[in-house]
This record gives sequence, structure tokens and C-alpha cells, in this order.
Amino acid sequence: MYLKLIFMGTPRFAIPVLESIRQDGHEIAAVYSKPDRKVGRGRKLSSPPVKQYAQDHQIPVEQPENFRNNLTVDKLFNYNAEALVVAAYGIFLPKKIINGLNHGCLNIHPSLLPKHRGASPVASSILEGSSKTGVTVMLLDEGMDTGPILCQREIMIEEAETCEDLTQRLFTEGGDLILDAITGLMSGTLKPIPQDDTKATLTTRFTKNDGLINWNSTSIQILRSIRAYYPWPGTFTNYNKTSLKIVSAIPFNKPIALRPGEIKMTDEVLIGTLDGAISVKEIQPNGKNILTAGDFKLGYRSLEGSILGEREFTKET
Repeated sequence: MYLKLIFMGTPRFAIPVLESIRQDGHEIAAVYSKPDRKVGRGRKLSSPPVKQYAQDHQIPVEQPENFRNNLTVDKLFNYNAEALVVAAYGIFLPKKIINGLNHGCLNIHPSLLPKHRGASPVASSILEGSSKTGVTVMLLDEGMDTGPILCQREIMIEEAETCEDLTQRLFTEGGDLILDAITGLMSGTLKPIPQDDTKATLTTRFTKNDGLINWNSTSIQILRSIRAYYPWPGTFTNYNKTSLKIVSAIPFNKPIALRPGEIKMTDEVLIGTLDGAISVKEIQPNGKNILTAGDFKLGYRSLEGSILGEREFTKET
């Protein structure tokens, strides 16, 4: 048995879900993605990855700004789909759409609901130091990730895994899980289970300022933030009226006497924290390319002994 579906998604993370559904033989009547946006310094118009995938496979694409217009809603229903599958779409769906299809709107959420509802579930799991997370297929309702659960899959978080890597892995798992959910709904063997709101946690949307490193934090807190905020908003520190982006780093487990934010260049690029230091592996000066620690030492040796994180460049005396 196969369904006639509409798929809704925007970033590349959503492509494995769309690919899984397509290869399983379900009819994809249309793909909905966010509108093209101007990006980069040249402000060139760029299409979302999901749109590009759909066009490559001759699937009709729709890109409404929203669904406030009745004509936009009516156009969706004119596809005569039996269900929607939503994966990182990014546009609010009105009640008329949520309740208007035979098999409802199936949403893939990258956490083990009801934990980590909201905008930043993957980064939040890394920031909290969780050892595991997972992916949930749920039916949308009018709340923020509050709909009944169809199925879930738990995965372990790898020690050095970034938000980008973990998100990709979760949506790849979601591509497998969505097939189980569709089959279960069609056969009637899968019954939606209401979420336990007493166990719910809510994540918030990050801003650029969340990436500013506080060197008076512990090494483990800083390392988690570097992983959690990659690639956006990124983790950065101030120096000499500009900024440095810390792209990747690892623990430095030897005793060392460094003040928080103090930079020391030995065989490694070390920066002091509240309880020790971290070893920076990749770093990006403002407006420059990403540098390895070795290349950074060659071009920025003058920073030796400076205190990062202050508004002005300072040197230890």
C-alpha cells in the first residue's frame, strides 16, 4: 500500500527523509520548501536544498511565504494528498491544513519527545552533556511539538559530534522511521500516543550572542558550546577590537597555569579556562579563512600571552 503525499522541508538535513519516501514507492504529489533567499556578500538568490532535490527528480515545487492566504491553502488541497510529511520545513501550518488530510500531518522532530521541544533540540542535547538523544515521528497539532507520538528511535551521541553532524544523523534515522510510521498508520497497527506534558522541556531559538565564549566557564562547558553552536551561531571571542571564531577544539588534560582567556602557543594553541585549558584545532580570524592551529601559530604569534574575550586586546604583564 502506498500513499499520495506532500513533503515539506527546506535544508539538506531533510533530503534523506524525502529520498526514503520516494524510494519506498509513495507518490509525492508536491514538495513545499521555503522561498529562495539572497545569500552571501553578492546577495545572489539561492534555492533551498530540498527544492533542488525535488527539481532534479521532476517533483512539483511550491514555495509560499506562509499559509495565511486561502488561495495558498486551497492550492495545497488541490493536490489531493492523503497526508503531509514535514521535516525541518520552517513555516507554520494552520489548523485547516493540520486537520484536513485523511492521515494527518506527520512531523519528524530530532529529539525524544516530550524532551527538547522547540527550535534547538539537537544543540540543547549537546549543551546539556546528554549521552543520548533520538528522533520522533509525531502527528502535528496546534501546539509547539505537542502532538501525539507515532514512533521513536534512540541514538547515542558521539563524544566529539557537532550539532551539524548529529542533526544529519538524526534526520537520516528519521528517513527510516517515517516509513514505519506510514505503514503503521495505513494498516491501523500504529496508534498515536499522547505526550506526557509533565515530562516536557522546551528549547529556545539561539541568537548570534549565544556564541560568545565566556572563558570563565569550565573547559567541558566551552567544548560543548563549540560543538553545539557549529555551524550556527558559531563560537567566537573578542580580541583587538575584532573577533576570532573557534571552529573546533579538544580537551587539554595536562596541568597548566593559564588565566581564563589567556592564549599560549606551544606545540598546540592553548586557551585558558576556569579549570584548565582547551586545545584549539581550527580557528577563523574575522573576515579570513579557517586556519589549522599550526597555520594560526605562524601568522598570529603576536597573540602569545594575550587575554582573549575582552573588548580590547590586552597583554599579560
